[in-house]
Amino acid sequence: MKIIIIQSIFLSQSQIYETNMKHKKIFLGLVENQSEFQTSFEIKTKEMDQEIQFFTWSTAEDYLENSNQVKLDILFVDIRLPKMDGIELIRILSEENPNLKTAALTVADSEETIFAALRAGALGYLLKSELSDLNHIVTTILTGGAMITPTIALRMIHAFRTPFEKPEFELTNREKQVLIEIASGLSIHQAGLRLEISDNTLNTHLKNVYRKLRVRNRVQLIERARKLGYIE
Repeated sequence: MKIIIIQSIFLSQSQIYETNMKHKKIFLGLVENQSEFQTSFEIKTKEMDQEIQFFTWSTAEDYLENSNQVKLDILFVDIRLPKMDGIELIRILSEENPNLKTAALTVADSEETIFAALRAGALGYLLKSELSDLNHIVTTILTGGAMITPTIALRMIHAFRTPFEKPEFELTNREKQVLIEIASGLSIHQAGLRLEISDNTLNTHLKNVYRKLRVRNRVQLIERARKLGYIE
């Protein structure tokens, strides 16, 4: 009987919290460089139960430079942004503004990218085609939960069940050095200066690393390198 009473109280408090939230204006932001998606996302916010104030930025740099006067409840971030990518933006915000809740948006990404976004601090990883119930997504995140859309959740389950494949070829000592420098955050030119090789030579080694580890970008490279033990 005591357990039933405790559960009843817990549920009523949760329901009260969500009811109160419906009467509170919610401030949502979107960092997205495709104007068509900005428009479709804004339309979805107008269909929500809550009163929404919506803001958009086209790039990570634009957000970092022009968001000082806006206090958001949730910031949705496209992973594939020009220049600084969405995962790097989420990481910066997690360190500098930990109270801001962030969620990553994608069309389709590798398991390494999904885990990288969540490790960076995202409370959601959402497929852009699976945002029909934006009201539920926002409510879940604002009430202390995390949100992963069904297709992404299935990919994560598959990743856990599938043994990780070793690279087909081992990295040379120079390729390992290049990998370590690039993974530390250095640019091509900075890494070349440190290793005392030209930008072209470093690029050649880096392309070999990408090919051997079967990755397409720096985020995937770092995730794969960690799994293989090349970096910590």
